[in-house]
This record gives sequence, C-alpha cells and structure tokens, in this order.
Amino acid sequence: MGGARPASAGVNLPDTWPGFADSLMRAKAHTGLDDSVTFRLVDESDARAVVVTGHFAFLGGSMGVAHGDTVLRALDTAAEHECAIVFVTSSGGARTQEGFDALIQMPRIIAAMRRVRQRGLPVISVFRHPTTGGVHASYGAAADVIVAEAGATVGFAGPRVLEAFTSVTVDPRRSHTAEAYFDHGLVDEVVPVGDGLAAALAWVRRLAPGSFTEASARRETTATDAVTTPDTTLTGWAAVERARAPMRPSARRVASFLLTDLRETRGDRTGIDDPVVLAGFGRFAGIPVTVIGTDREAAGPSGTVGAPHASGFRKAARVVRLAARLNLPVLSIVDTRGADATPGSDNAGLTAAVSELMQALLDCSTPTLCAVTGEGGSGGAVAFASTDVLVMQDDSIFEVIAPEGAAAILYRDAKRADAAAAQMELDAPSLHHRGFADAVTPGPTTAGVFPSLALLRAELRVQLGELLPLDAGALQDRRQDRYA
Repeated sequence: MGGARPASAGVNLPDTWPGFADSLMRAKAHTGLDDSVTFRLVDESDARAVVVTGHFAFLGGSMGVAHGDTVLRALDTAAEHECAIVFVTSSGGARTQEGFDALIQMPRIIAAMRRVRQRGLPVISVFRHPTTGGVHASYGAAADVIVAEAGATVGFAGPRVLEAFTSVTVDPRRSHTAEAYFDHGLVDEVVPVGDGLAAALAWVRRLAPGSFTEASARRETTATDAVTTPDTTLTGWAAVERARAPMRPSARRVASFLLTDLRETRGDRTGIDDPVVLAGFGRFAGIPVTVIGTDREAAGPSGTVGAPHASGFRKAARVVRLAARLNLPVLSIVDTRGADATPGSDNAGLTAAVSELMQALLDCSTPTLCAVTGEGGSGGAVAFASTDVLVMQDDSIFEVIAPEGAAAILYRDAKRADAAAAQMELDAPSLHHRGFADAVTPGPTTAGVFPSLALLRAELRVQLGELLPLDAGALQDRRQDRYA
C-alpha cells in the first residue's frame, strides 16, 4: 500500500463518483453539518470525556476520509486532556463513493487509538440504530465497554445488505440487534433509546480515579459478642461441609457488599457469555477496581451450575487485561467446585482459557487480590486465585481435587471422602499455616453472613493498602518470590 501514502493521496474525492459532490452538498444543507461525525469535550464535575457522535442523517453516517480525520482529532484531544473517549455510533459503514480511501480509515483509526490506550484512558462505545460496517468493526467494537440502545440494528453487515448478498433471512430475535448482541456477550449493557450517552458517562464516572481510604482498624464490628477471630479447628471433612453450606452468599452477593457502584460487563467477545463468571467494575475503599469471580448459584452455557465455562475464563482474562491498562487493582472472588469440563466447554478451549486467565493475572501491572468465600476446586479455581494476596474465610477450602475424587483415586471408593479430606490439608487454617493463604477471616458459618463480609472487607482493605504503593516492577518481583 505504500507506507508514506496519505489517506486521501491528494485526490479530489467528491469528483471520483458521479453525483457524489451534489449528495455531499445536499447532506450539508439538510443537516447543517460538514460531515457524518462530530466531537465535543464534555467537562462535568464528575465526568470528563471527549464525545464523538455519528450522524446517520448525513449520508447514512458513512465513514470517509473527512470522517476519519475528525475521529483522529477527537482521539488527539482525549489524549491531550487525559480523559476518556466516548464513541456514539450510528452508521452504515465505510462510504462507497470514496472506495479504498474510506476503507483504510478503519486501520488508520485503530492505529491512532493507541495514543489513548497507552495513556490508560477508557474507551467506551454507544451503539445507536443502526451501527454496522466499518464504523462498527473499527472503533465501535474496539471499545473497552460497549453500551447499546434498545432495538438498535447492530452487525458487521446490515441485514438488508446481508440478505441481498446471501439470500439468508435475518431473524432479529437471534442476530443483528442490540438485544441479540447482549445475549451473546458482545455488548455490556442495553439501555432505552436516548439513554446511551448518559449510560456511557456513568461508566466514565465509575472508572474515574479516587482516593484510597485505609481502615483505621482491621476489624469492623460494633457488637461486643461478635466473632472476630477465625475458627482454627475447622479442618478435614467438617471444613468441606461448611464450605459447601447452602446459606453461603454467592460471588455476586459478596461483590455487592464489598463494592459500591458495581456494574458487570459481559462476554468474552467471541459470542458467548458465561453467567457463572462475574466480571465487572466497582469502587472499593474509595477507588475503582476490577472484580472477577465464580458464582455458585449461576448456570453456565452448558447448563452446569457454579462451574466456569471456557468462555468465562476468557471473559475474566479480558477484564484483567483491561484493569492493567486502566491501572485498576483486581479483586477475585472464588467459590466453585471446579471448571466446567463438559465436552462443549472443553471443545471451546477450556485448558487454554484457564491458562490465559492465570497469565493475565500474573502479568497484571496492578495489585491483585483473591478472596476464597467457599470452595476452591482444583485448577478452575486456582486460575482465579493466581494473585498477589490470597485471603480465605475460615470455613472455606481449597483442594487439588474434590475429596470424593481423591477417595476414588486413592481408595477406589468415593464414599471414603471424609478420610481423604482428613489427609488433604485443604482447610483454611492448614493453608495459612503452610503459607499459601496470607490471611484468614471468620466466615458466614462462623460469624454470620453480614459480619463475616464486614470482616473480609476490612482485611482486603488492609491488604490492598499494603500493595498499592508498589509499582509494576515491585509487584512482579514479589510474584516471582511468591511463585518461585
């Protein structure tokens, strides 16, 4: 293509297609705009962002050279002002009349987005009706968080064009709509028509820097008879039964208690969302954090309850990598008997996805913490626990294999699970004694659900306070020592 060739190459583009110049003039007269996209700086007290808005009324919101130039100026403005960028898209795609000059705007804009990403600034998209083609497949889909307005047509090719080319009828209940994209984890939130920008600015506020407030005391409780120290007698099969107690709160309930302004993201961006895996953002101790976790009560894509699917591990890894780019600590919440190893999950790349999450956590340039709030089952759980700090509730466990499985292997009798559990050192006191767990707090079966969550929150706050002063190099050195 010639690396030195400018995007427009000096060609008078309106003259290259019969009638195009007249179409441009009519579009300008009709809309009062110079082209199909504009941008402005929104500078509110609690939300600062460059907002780029596509205008479908101007030649179907199509992207040509002038459109690309405007988006590049918007990206430069966001980088200059050190603020988020919000893309509000509405487009049929690359402008036909400008040919390859229009098409090349896609990689041109993606290349320019590096200036924003390298500064650790969030990129948020809002898909309005319609969002298709080159705009969708470039800066629209490249966002960190994607909001879609209800009923919007969304897709790589618009339904009309797709049907004309392939003779395939598009069913809006299954594809090419905001709702279908949400079901497949391709957008993070669907909001009413007209609310997209407000929802995007709410994400800007959610990810804005804050001030960490360290607890003055390690314990948060006012009741004089409350349990404040962990039970060190919970070992073996008794610990297993406590860890599996039905009354234990799910990861989503735990996260809702620990964090304020919690909002989930969806999907691994390959077309599957695993509800078992919690992945999102909220505020902890005054600062924005990323949260991942396994929800004991949710059913995954294979129908298995509480077991993360391959797509769930990829979803978690996606937000951990985003946390590193946005300089956000990561909080992981573990409570699962293990990964979903059914054929559907295995064929979807389960083992690679487990490895991917461990790599993302160990490569993360920000502090990472894990709270074990129930059962930690084998490699599926340890992928979420490959962190700088591991805090366990005293009635939680972490096992290389479930005791029933260990008994079947060692004694050829799964009914001897209690005997296997007694030998496995899977309980929190044992793991703390051996140095695998950094701290143990009273759990829900020891202190009650809400007191235990308050104690866990206080411990995590102290642990995070000790990690925050460490830069990326110091964190990596610490991990090398921890996992050496």
